[in-house]
Amino acid sequence: MRLSCLACAVALIVIAGCGGSVMTSSETEDGKGGAAGHAGGAGSSGAAGSAGKGGSAGAGGVAGAGGVAGAAGEPSDGGAWCYGPDSCSAEEWCDIEPAPPGMCSTGGKAGTCRPRPELNACPDYNHCPNACGCNGVWYCSDCEAHADGVSVTADNTWCMDAGSAQYSADAWFGGLDHVFVRKADLDRNTCLVLHLAAPYEASPGLSTPQGWGLSAAFISNSAADCSGGSGPGSALAAKTVTGAVQFGLGDGGYLPCTVDVHVTVDFESPPPWVNAKELMDADGIPVAGGCM
Repeated sequence: MRLSCLACAVALIVIAGCGGSVMTSSETEDGKGGAAGHAGGAGSSGAAGSAGKGGSAGAGGVAGAGGVAGAAGEPSDGGAWCYGPDSCSAEEWCDIEPAPPGMCSTGGKAGTCRPRPELNACPDYNHCPNACGCNGVWYCSDCEAHADGVSVTADNTWCMDAGSAQYSADAWFGGLDHVFVRKADLDRNTCLVLHLAAPYEASPGLSTPQGWGLSAAFISNSAADCSGGSGPGSALAAKTVTGAVQFGLGDGGYLPCTVDVHVTVDFESPPPWVNAKELMDADGIPVAGGCM
């Protein structure tokens, strides 16, 4: 009997330890609640999840192609841009005027190709030359230079003779009076000669003192020919001479004391030692045998 009671007591203790409620017979009869059980232990936290892998970076977009540069504009007056005579056609000249004094360019700025005027449409001038071309040649006017495809300079710098040029002149009289003007180019070893005579008819394009005209003009390939007389060189006759020759006369004299010469001498199909346009440009050349 004691063992049965002891077993019942142990069972009741076990049930109470598990959080249940046990009512005694007396409590059941009285309707009273049982004692509160102990709270259950907190559950263990779950393990944290693994972090997800990062996605691959997207590929960069293709850069857009650059636009094509626009073409350079044309001059407002319709001509093409140019930087010298070779930039224009054979029927045009490169207008770089007005250029700074002593220069035949616009300082890097473009000029404009313009149609060449007709030579016979250029006005006549009594005093030539008036225009210095960028090719180093004198012209009677800007128009005549442009007709030759050449711009003109703001001053005469480009038409001055090189330091190697030596001028001389001599005169003698007879049935015809004669004046020779000579230019020896020591660097090129040439001699350029003008032969004026009086009385003689005037020469077209050449301004000379009254009663005087051009008898001949030629160049030789020996500067020694300009020392007077006939030298060892071979001579080539000029096609045309344009410009002006003026005399400085003494009191009541007829043969000049000095000569001023500003002319362009043209040669047709010249050999390599001759320029197609030769220049004479000097003032106050003493005349041997003159001043009479």
